[in-house]
Order: sequence, then structure tokens, then C-alpha cells
Amino acid sequence: MTVERKKAELKPVNKLEPKKRTLEPEKIIVPEQQIVEEIIQEIEVKEIKKYELGGNNNFYYFKDSRTEYALKLYSESDINRARREVECYKFLESTELSDFLLKFIKHDPVLNAAIFKWENKVRENCDINTAIDFIYTLNKISKRSKKYKYQAKDALFSLIDYEHDIKRRILTLNNSIYYENIRIFLNDVIEYKQSYISENYNVLIYIINLYKDHSILSPSDFGFHNSMCTDSGVKWFDFEYFGYDSPLKLIVDFLIHPAMSLNVDEKMLWLNKMMSEFEINNSISSHIKTVWPLLGIKWILIILNEYCEDVWYNKILAKPTLKQIRKSVLIQQKLKAEELFSNIKEFEKKFPIW
Repeated sequence: MTVERKKAELKPVNKLEPKKRTLEPEKIIVPEQQIVEEIIQEIEVKEIKKYELGGNNNFYYFKDSRTEYALKLYSESDINRARREVECYKFLESTELSDFLLKFIKHDPVLNAAIFKWENKVRENCDINTAIDFIYTLNKISKRSKKYKYQAKDALFSLIDYEHDIKRRILTLNNSIYYENIRIFLNDVIEYKQSYISENYNVLIYIINLYKDHSILSPSDFGFHNSMCTDSGVKWFDFEYFGYDSPLKLIVDFLIHPAMSLNVDEKMLWLNKMMSEFEINNSISSHIKTVWPLLGIKWILIILNEYCEDVWYNKILAKPTLKQIRKSVLIQQKLKAEELFSNIKEFEKKFPIW
């Protein structure tokens, strides 16, 4: 089967007509099989099916007569996602990390889609040491090469930028049709954040600037939720936010990320190995303690993303079954956010065991 390529006639995947927005994820304008055959002209798809992999993106497994592939349809909430990920793959495929990535094949900016070589998943849980080794290798690459042109999305390089990002997220939540359900909780979070920054302003400025000067290449959204344990080893994917960032943010995000489920031993191993790798003036432990509440507050707002209409729309595009259970999902997310907020307020007493 061959599909004549007429870009002018093809609309971007999942593009919505102005003023006609609905929450109907099954209405995909360009069929997935046609997308595949548009991107790779010589391929004839024998089988294609949805595969739940990743949060706001659509993944599909497909194959031709010889090879298995993964199709990724990017979310439109950030038009730079696909471009950033393609740049990351081009950069990392020339390094010693190339064997630890899903193999990138082709990207089509018009269709906002990319194709990767499929890897068979053999087990669910990966060894924590595989994540540590990946970061060790990436840090070696960071030290010898300063040519990568992007900083990570929402990098922790400025307290002012952090404040702007928090305000943007809160404003988005304020526009939610379910805002009243979280209004009191959000006010408590905002009050805590303002008090914490006021009390620790000078030391926060110092620490953020220090690690900006010692920035590293970071996957940004790093964790086992973006990995596959395959026959040929662990494969990492989802590098849409890849770039230079503070190692403190990498360390903390890995531990706080709600998709991660680490036991105490795994948390301590990660923390100790990362502190040893990124130590500066024997102070990294206290620096992690200082920025932890800031990053935790940001994760509270990320956890509440399902209250935002655009985010929820992309979620149900990726997983249509969510459409029927939004209210229960929102209750669950609020409970997670409240638990994290409680941990943040008690963090100094508990660190490094939390």
C-alpha cells in the first residue's frame, strides 16, 4: 500500500478545528496506518495497535513483513517536544549511550510524529543500578562536550524563572472547571512557598547559581516510567525535555516523580551515588535539602495537572478509558498532592529517609 504524499492536504495529527473542541479522543483526523506510510514511503503495514506507553503521547506498535516498530504521535500542548527529542537522539546516538536508547528511525514535523525500532519488553521492573549507570555515562558526556544547544525544559537556573513557572501553573489551575475543589489547598501551598522562599532567599540564590555553573545534560523526565527492560538490556526513551539542567533537580525529580515506586534502599542508593557523582565543596547534601521543598511544590502542581482541561484532553487521547472516570482520577491526584505537601513540610526532620 502506498499513500501519495500531499502535505497541503494533511492536517497535523489530533489537530482540533478552532471553536469546535470536544473531548472525543477516538476522532483522529489522519489514520495511524496512513501516518506510518506517509513517513516511510516503502513500508506496508501488516499490523498496528495502540500501546500505552508514556503520559501525554500516543504510542502504537506496528510491523511490516520483517520489522517491528513504535509510532509516537506527539502532544500538541508543546509544539517543541518533537523537535527537542529528535535533536536529543541525533546527539546521543553518536555517543556511548546509543545502545541504551530506543533506536530512532524517522520524524515527520508536518504529522508531528516519529518512528522508532520496537523492543520487546521482558519484565516490568528495572534495576536501580541501570539508572545510575545511565546518569554516570551521561555526566561523562556532559564533561567532555558543551556543544548541545538546549537547556532542559524548566531548568532550575533562576529563582525568578522558577517563580514565573509556578505562577503560570497556578493560573492554569485557576481556570479549571474543578478549581473550587482545590482552591483552599492551593492557597496553603502558595502561602508555604512564599514563606519558604522569603526565609531562605539568599541561600537559594547562591545554590541555584552554583549549580547553574556546574550544569549537566539531563533527560529531565527521567525514571523507569520512561524505560523498557528488553532482551538487549534497558532501553530509555522520552527525551522531549532533554538539555542542560542543575544536577540537584535531576536528583530530586527522580525521587519525587509520582510514576516512580522506589523502596527506601533504592532511594538511598540513588541519593548516595548521585551525591558522590555531583559533589561540590562537600555541601551537596545540604543543598539538596534546601531546594527539595521548591521542587516538591512544583511537583504538587504537576500532580494536579489533570485538573487542567488541555492536559486532561491529551491524557484521554493517550488513554481513552480515562474519559469515564475523571472525577475519581481528580480525587486521587488531589490525595497524592496533599500527601506530597505533608512530606515537604516534614522533610527537614526526615531527610534523608522520607
